[in-house]
Amino acid sequence: MKNLIRLLTRSAVLLKKKLLAQFSFFATGYCTNVNHYYIRGSKNGALAQMVEQRIENPCVPGSIPGGTTDSKRPANRRSFFYLHSSGMSSFSPVKYFQSPDELGATLNQLASEKSSVIILADENTSDHCYPLLADSCQALAKAEIITVPAGEESKSLEICHGIWQTLIEMKADRRSLMINLGGGVITDLGGFIAGTYKRGISFVNIPTSLMGMADAAIGGKTGIDLENHKNMIGLFNAPEMVLICPEFLHTLPDQELKSGFAEMIKHALLHSRERWNELSAVADISNENVSELLDASIRFKTDVVLQDPFEKGLRKILNFGHTIGHAIESQLLSIGSPIAHGHAIARGMIAEAWISHQIAGLSDADFDSINTYINNLYPAPVLMESDTGQVLSFMINDKKNSGSDVRFVLLREIGAPIFDQGVEENLVRAALNRAMTIS
Repeated sequence: MKNLIRLLTRSAVLLKKKLLAQFSFFATGYCTNVNHYYIRGSKNGALAQMVEQRIENPCVPGSIPGGTTDSKRPANRRSFFYLHSSGMSSFSPVKYFQSPDELGATLNQLASEKSSVIILADENTSDHCYPLLADSCQALAKAEIITVPAGEESKSLEICHGIWQTLIEMKADRRSLMINLGGGVITDLGGFIAGTYKRGISFVNIPTSLMGMADAAIGGKTGIDLENHKNMIGLFNAPEMVLICPEFLHTLPDQELKSGFAEMIKHALLHSRERWNELSAVADISNENVSELLDASIRFKTDVVLQDPFEKGLRKILNFGHTIGHAIESQLLSIGSPIAHGHAIARGMIAEAWISHQIAGLSDADFDSINTYINNLYPAPVLMESDTGQVLSFMINDKKNSGSDVRFVLLREIGAPIFDQGVEENLVRAALNRAMTIS
């Protein structure tokens, strides 16, 4: 690997001439003889400094917090493929691997056909997930790594500008391959970058979070945020492959595992009462428990996307919990009290289930089941009374709406969703009071 590029800023451009006056040193533990470009900007996005240093340390594997690599896994894992319709990309296989070694063999084959390989990661996946792949994939020895800050704030135009500029510096061309190694933020961001750089380069998603494996990395949706409005700029852009290895779940803290589990709850509520009963029996969210259910969640998401790749109809059901959930997430982010995406969606599901109970026929028993289970896992965040108007404003600007009408996905019963449902503002306000602690 010739260059490890760390983009740890919200910088807009790489201005070398202005940076030569300031230097400091940065080292990582898992590579040797690597040129490091450590780019860091101030909070206002101005580029502050760039660091280049050659490291002579021997390779040291990264640590893996939150679990060990020999934890029990289901024995019946297999590779499987799903194809998107020809509108987005000719195909986008989803493959399941039991170990990084198996995944590395597939990566070697993909990379052998490309002029260069670029890995997009965040600070966490660069440290904890990349080392799991490095030893098993020879192609990564020549890869460049672009690392962005972990978190939703990296889905910005400033970060995009910095990555595009870095790709130019690398001389990446249309035969280059981008590997998005991370959770939903990285696959959203990386797919958007790949789709726009030189009018499109190939990319592969390797989701490392439960959120990414169950939902975000599958389906070709890419995008970034604009002034706290979620995913307002983006495109449908399918990866060459989605490579899933549950081994990466052992690198996750408990809160990230719980965040991803919210999307699996959503899939179960949309799929069937039987699936919901199976999933809601899980009281302890652990690697072993979620791995048993992950296969079914992936299959459901992909089957829906196959039938409606561009969200003209059926795929809209996957937005259950997201109309209110995204607005909650955006408002808390804007006031400096961010919560995990899955936590926000979980609270959105409570709110939209309550609306379903009021106007769509969801029974008392079904609502109580949903409300009790989600409340036990995802406590209600605190929102000021004065913030509720801004939450409603975020809903009005939701990309799923038609004109000024806010559109919802509601449940007639568990396993029977309906979409494009209009809801009166007074009901939305009441639902928000159910989802949040208003002070």
